[in-house]
Amino acid sequence: MRTLKFTARVAGLSMIALSRPSQSVPGLLPIATRLLFGGSLVAMIALLFGAGCSPSVVSDVEPTIRFSTDSLATYFLEGTVIPGSDSLGDPHDMAVAGGYLLFADDFTTHPIQIIDMVTGEWVAAAGGPGEGPGEGDVSSLDMSEGGSSGWAYQLQSRSMVSINVDSLIATSVLSGRSVHLDGGGVPLSPVKIGDNFFGSGIYQSGRLAVYAAGDGSFQRMVGPAPPGPSATPPAVRHHAYQSWASTNASRQKLALAFRATDRLEIYDGEQLEHLVRGPDFFEPIYEVAMVGDPPTPSMAQPLDMRFGFMDIATTDRFIFALYSGRTFSEVPGYANYGQQVIVFTWTGQPVAVLDFDGESYAIEVSPEENELFAAFDTPTTIIVRYALPSDLGVSAKAKGA
Repeated sequence: MRTLKFTARVAGLSMIALSRPSQSVPGLLPIATRLLFGGSLVAMIALLFGAGCSPSVVSDVEPTIRFSTDSLATYFLEGTVIPGSDSLGDPHDMAVAGGYLLFADDFTTHPIQIIDMVTGEWVAAAGGPGEGPGEGDVSSLDMSEGGSSGWAYQLQSRSMVSINVDSLIATSVLSGRSVHLDGGGVPLSPVKIGDNFFGSGIYQSGRLAVYAAGDGSFQRMVGPAPPGPSATPPAVRHHAYQSWASTNASRQKLALAFRATDRLEIYDGEQLEHLVRGPDFFEPIYEVAMVGDPPTPSMAQPLDMRFGFMDIATTDRFIFALYSGRTFSEVPGYANYGQQVIVFTWTGQPVAVLDFDGESYAIEVSPEENELFAAFDTPTTIIVRYALPSDLGVSAKAKGA
C-alpha cells in the first residue's frame, strides 16, 4: 500500500512521504517539494510553524522489540510482470480493492489507474486535472477495508475523498464525499480508523494527528513526539521521522514504518503498543538548513543518511515492510529503494524475510496473503507479481536458498 503508500515518495529530495523516489542525489527537501507541488507545502509549513523550536530535548521511547534478520526464515521470490504495467506513468502508491490494483499516478492525465488483479490487464483510469472537488493529484490511497471502497488523499487541498472502485471504473470521476482535514499541521498519509482519520505528517508535537471523519476537524495529537535536540525545530524532526502508514483490514490497528531509521511503531487505536527496532539499529542523519523567503527551517539529507523502510503493506495477520538499510554513498541513486521485505506480526514479532531481484519502491499484498506486488523502475515502471509462501511465518528455517 503506501500510505505516505505519501506518500510523496521522492528520493533523497522529497519533503513529503507521498512522492515517488527519484534517482537524483539527495539535497534540500523543500527544493524538491517546490518542484513537485509548486511550493505550496513549503509555504504551508512556514505559515503553520515559522522557525520556533521545542522548549526542551525530546527523549525517545524504549523499544519493546529488537531484532536481527539472521535467524529469520528467508524466502527467495521469483515473479512475473503484469501486462497492465505498460499503461502506467510513474505511480507512487498502490492499493488493492475489490479485485483490482489501484495506482496513484501523477504522470498520467488521470491520477488513478486501475488494473485487474487476476488478469493483470489495465481496466480504467479516473480523476483529472483541476482544482475543484475530486480534481487534481492524488497523493495516497487508503483502501485497507478489503472491499471495493476507501479513500484517496489529495495533499494540495488536504482532502480525503471517498472512492469506490466500481464507481471509478463506471464513471472515471472522483465524485464521492470530500472531507477537508482542518488544522493541527500538515497530514501526509491519512488513514481511517473508526470514526477518525489518523495522519502522520508535519506537526508541532506528537506523532499522529486525529481528525473527525465527519467534518475533518482536528481533534488531538497522539503518540510520542519525534526525538531530538531542542535546537531542532519540531517540523524538521517530523521530516526526519517521516513514516509510511497502513491499517489492518478491520481498521483497529495502525502500523508506521519509518523512512530514515529502522523503526516500526504499532498502535491499537490511539495507544502505542509496540516499538520495534532493527535490523541495523540506526537513527536519522540530517542537517537543519534555512530555505526560502522568508527563510524556513528545513531538513537537508547528506549522502551518508541511511534509509530504512521504503513502503508498507498490511493484512489482518501481517505487516510487510520494504527495507533498504543503505546510503546514497553506498548505492548511488537507489538507496531509497528496497531489495527485501521484512514480515512482522501485529505484535511486532519479525517472522520472515522476502528477497527478490531488483530495486523496488512500492509494494502491496493481496488480502488472501497469497500474492505480493512490487513496483520497479526499468527505467519505465513495471509491476511484478510474486506468489507468497503458504507457510509464511511458520518456519524459522531458510527457504529457497
